[in-house]
Amino acid sequence: MPEDAPAAKMEATRGYGGEAITYDTPRIARRLPPGSRKSAA
Repeated sequence: MPEDAPAAKMEATRGYGGEAITYDTPRIARRLPPGSRKSAA
């Protein structure tokens, strides 16, 4: 889950018994080939 995900999303994940493993979105995006990130529409 992105580090900057909404707190409600983190809490809901934990509330359902899940583990929220965060990552740095910009750092991950730099490693992806151009055009591989799809924008949310």
